[in-house]
Amino acid sequence: MNIPIIDNIVMTSDGLNVTLNRRLVRKKGEHKCEEYLHAYAFYPNVVKALEKVLADKLMESDAESIKELICEHHELVRQFREILGTSLGDKK
Repeated sequence: MNIPIIDNIVMTSDGLNVTLNRRLVRKKGEHKCEEYLHAYAFYPNVVKALEKVLADKLMESDAESIKELICEHHELVRQFREILGTSLGDKK
């Protein structure tokens, strides 16, 4: 698995974990300007990993009111739905 999620965040996996990575660019050395993935969090499943991405994005918010924060949350969920092609959290 190597799935871009949002911004520079990429989800990968191995036999035990779902890993959240940041796509970064080397700034110096022999491989300057080369992109690489930097693992920063490990989860037992995709749902927990996506919950973490959503929580992190909200923590980065510059919102100055609950209303603004809720609007940002709705926008992030919309983006996730679009990316994942799912009804994320809707019951049918």
